[in-house]
Amino acid sequence: MLDDDWITARLTANLSWKIKESLIFTDSLVIYPSLDDTGEYQLRNEAAITSPPIAGWSLRLANIIEHDSNPPVNIEKDDIYWILSLLYGFQ
Repeated sequence: MLDDDWITARLTANLSWKIKESLIFTDSLVIYPSLDDTGEYQLRNEAAITSPPIAGWSLRLANIIEHDSNPPVNIEKDDIYWILSLLYGFQ
């Protein structure tokens, strides 16, 4: 099996929105378009909601979507993950 090598660019966008004092929404989108073959790309999007720290602890719920426009045979185009995290910040 051979790996595909291709020249790419990297396009990113980041968003952070304080919904209210108790919730922060963040979204990070990264796209790797092929410069060799138009229409071929890989994408990763991570959206999360995080609670503010209480005594150093906070909760974070994240959804990660990874997309490959041209995956290998028998591989899905999309991978979707949900992650619930308990975070601690040192001060």
